[in-house]
Amino acid sequence: MSDHDSSFFKTFVGVLGFLVVLAFVIFFVAQYVIDKSGINNSAETQSIRDEAIAKRIAPEGKVRMMGDAEIASASADAAAGPKSAKDIVTATCSGCHSSGVLGAPKIGDKASWDARYAGGLDALVASAIAGKGAMPARGGNAALSDEEVRAAVEQMLADSGFDVSVTNLTAGAAAAAEAAPEATTETAPEAAPAPASAEEASANPVAVATDMVSNAASAVANTAAAVAGNVADAAGNAATAVSDAVAPATDDAHGKAIYGKACVACHSVGVAGAPRLGDKAAWSARVAQGVDTLHKHALQGFRGMPPKGGRMDLSDSDVAAAVDYMVSQAQ
Repeated sequence: MSDHDSSFFKTFVGVLGFLVVLAFVIFFVAQYVIDKSGINNSAETQSIRDEAIAKRIAPEGKVRMMGDAEIASASADAAAGPKSAKDIVTATCSGCHSSGVLGAPKIGDKASWDARYAGGLDALVASAIAGKGAMPARGGNAALSDEEVRAAVEQMLADSGFDVSVTNLTAGAAAAAEAAPEATTETAPEAAPAPASAEEASANPVAVATDMVSNAASAVANTAAAVAGNVADAAGNAATAVSDAVAPATDDAHGKAIYGKACVACHSVGVAGAPRLGDKAAWSARVAQGVDTLHKHALQGFRGMPPKGGRMDLSDSDVAAAVDYMVSQAQ
């Protein structure tokens, strides 16, 4: 190597070494400044980190399983038994027929019922079941049977002065309950035979081993069947919950459409104390309770309003969208 090459190599190594040392010095100085300033440990920095991590690991969808409260509510409704005709009128029909809103014949006003009753009871019941004019099918309560709708119509006619016999719904249910066969109780599975004694095992070890294998196979088969049934039930419930959970979010236009189908009859004129659309004073106290409470009242029913406004065919998200729309109009 010539003197020129040797000099260049030494210069190059020296410059490179200087740059490496400088880089380390800058790194350690920066780390020292960060540690002293507490940037890494600040609550704001930690919050930003947590939020970023949460976004990265957030699931693509959510599964909502039916909870114990919903199951208990459904069981309580089923156990409550049939209602009388008066109960049905109070819960479903009185909202419009007690005040005559939207041209509905008023309960107790015989003159307003005359023209409608002239076509016969069957025709009147058919109109109540199918819906007519501003009245939705079954008065907006899709859970009512044809017999219950008929009893409600008979009750309103009787209360309006017509000589009509009202169907006794509770008596029919009681007779059916007495005639129903007793429910069979589920028998406990037979206990597995006790293990063979030492004497029996020594006398016939092959038979004892065969029995043990047979009992084990039977137990495994029973367990597998039970697990398969539970998995099938859970899968069915999960599929139903997923279909609800992934439904698209509703906007004001959707909420307005639902309002026009299910809520306008009462909330446009304030039937039975219902807050009117756009009336800030009427809505202020209700809005103060929180939107979640308003959703709950609309879904489960509150005072004179039946569950889901009587439209049991609507989904929970539809009802929530209608409530959100009405609240937005009262802002």
